[in-house]
Amino acid sequence: MSNCIGFNSNIRNFFLEKGEKSMGLSEKKMLLVDALLSQKGLQELLNIASRIMGNPMFVTDRSNHAIAVSDTKYVEDIGWNMMKISVPDQGLGVRDACLEEIVSSGALEATFRSEHPYIQQFSFSTFRYVSCRIILQTLVIGQLVMIECFNAYTDEEEELLMFVARILSEEMRHYGNPRMQAVPYYGIITELLERNHKISENQLISRTATLGIKFPLVSRLILIQPVLSEMEMQLFYLRNLFLQRFPDSLAITKDAYIVMIVDNRQDIGTICRKLEFEIKRYRVQAGVSSLCYSPLNLSTSFLQAQAAINTGRKFSPDDRIYCYADWATLHMVDCACQNCPPETFYSPKFQRLLTYDEVNHTSYTEDLMTYLAKGKNIMQTAECLHIHKNSMYYRLAKIEEICECSLKDYQTTFEMQMAIYFYRERLLLNGDKQG
Repeated sequence: MSNCIGFNSNIRNFFLEKGEKSMGLSEKKMLLVDALLSQKGLQELLNIASRIMGNPMFVTDRSNHAIAVSDTKYVEDIGWNMMKISVPDQGLGVRDACLEEIVSSGALEATFRSEHPYIQQFSFSTFRYVSCRIILQTLVIGQLVMIECFNAYTDEEEELLMFVARILSEEMRHYGNPRMQAVPYYGIITELLERNHKISENQLISRTATLGIKFPLVSRLILIQPVLSEMEMQLFYLRNLFLQRFPDSLAITKDAYIVMIVDNRQDIGTICRKLEFEIKRYRVQAGVSSLCYSPLNLSTSFLQAQAAINTGRKFSPDDRIYCYADWATLHMVDCACQNCPPETFYSPKFQRLLTYDEVNHTSYTEDLMTYLAKGKNIMQTAECLHIHKNSMYYRLAKIEEICECSLKDYQTTFEMQMAIYFYRERLLLNGDKQG
């Protein structure tokens, strides 16, 4: 039990009105059910739950964005005020620090995975936070959070809190897609991303005017994808985080991606630097499309950003940002050659290297792949291979001798990159774990 709980009778009476103070557990449950059946709405349900439990409460989506906050007064808590008042921030304020601690502590993931309420003490609060996941069908759509500042949390409170979460789930069933309900442009962007959408230019103008949004005249589409499946837990949090970096952009979640439409008034270098600032802290990768001159062409930009990630990852799996302009040639070749065996596209120079490795049991092919993946940087390649830079110089000289070529030649480098690309394709097709 928290030592910071203050049992001020006047404050507690604010919560326990109309005989609610003397109610038993079953009576409190019936009060909530009656409110649900009477269609009082999410906000009123939360207000009732807060009164009968004697503590302030709020509901968030999976990104920890507040979608309902009880009308509780007299709460002196930074976390509470963060949820109560939506304040635009630039990633450096109190709100951002609180959100970062909530996510980095693992509290969100723990809540979403636990069948029972999860208790956490944060550094920004003197009170314990008790959170309970909200499930719609089999999908975790958010959490119910109670701040233990007036009433001590007991076993009875646990049962009641879980019941409140189920009631809120039933209410949120009518909200459409609960994860994106606060994003008014979700529907139109989702449609625009479809390859064969039927939206005309006049319809686009009318619908965006109604929604009060404005697409950039020239934009780039950015796809942000978690590397690990468990990052899906934080997908919606990350959407909001990247929106702080690009405050004038539009962003939704689609499948396993965050989709962002960014104004091209920022050059590609600036965009990548902003992305890198956040991406380096999380296990995510990003694909950046070429310029898009109309929202009606966003489906093409979406495919470009996807292709940038999928193609770039084959060559440079350790990279985090892939621009379509850098991988367009390989992507086009890949599309044109999908019905041919990958080894068809090996250059004679590369084939000689493969044959040499097979006969002599050497690993010059792997050395070359690493060298090109590191942008022909000797030091980085040597560090990656755990060898001295002089050894790397020797190996490159040996590769040039075997292949009868110079790796300083642009055409040779391009041929080798193409060959490596299709070599990796063959390994993937054969289920080979090398490379």
